Amino acid sequence: MGWMSLRVRRIVRFNFKDRSTVSPKNTKTSATRRVRNSHSTSKPTTPLNRLRGAIGDRKNWGSIYNALDSVKNDGSSSNFDRLYQFSAMNPMAAIAIPAAKPIKKTAQIQSVPPLDTIGIYREIAWVATVLAKNSELMAKFVKLRNEYVVTLSKGHYEAAEACLDKIDKDCGLSLWTVENKISLASLSGGFERQKSYVNNILSWFYPDSSDTQLRAG
Repeated sequence: MGWMSLRVRRIVRFNFKDRSTVSPKNTKTSATRRVRNSHSTSKPTTPLNRLRGAIGDRKNWGSIYNALDSVKNDGSSSNFDRLYQFSAMNPMAAIAIPAAKPIKKTAQIQSVPPLDTIGIYREIAWVATVLAKNSELMAKFVKLRNEYVVTLSKGHYEAAEACLDKIDKDCGLSLWTVENKISLASLSGGFERQKSYVNNILSWFYPDSSDTQLRAG
């Protein structure tokens, strides 16, 4: 079971790299400082202005990602709540920051690097902002997850699968449900059902290729 989950996770990460048109820089320097260091007078240099510019980009998630990085690391923590809500106007925010909106499309299930971190107090303020905006959704997820654990422990596999489907519907798609469905498929139908489910997942990311099909042996 574990190796299939690992393969799916690796493929999701590969797919994420393959689809991205702009990869956020892996650096401890914040987004605004990167702009300042470029010495370009044509680029916005404040978190709010960067965010305003990114809101209009509906094709590339990297723009909103870098703008939120600037908000988090260079903006005032007192503005986190207002600017975080503002960012949600761009649908690409759900890809750049998975916690921004529930993921409804399979192709948006991706492994996204976290925003840069500068200082524990700012990090706590940012996390508190994100959690506050998702408190009802998290409460719903915890309730459904607990139901899933109980039904699974009793061997009620159909009810457990229904719980996972409801989590996908109400809370958004995630790697967590994918991995649990892989394990559940093995428990309820053995290797063949698990293989069938994993092949179905691979077809989400590579619909025109037959090379990704898992084969026994």
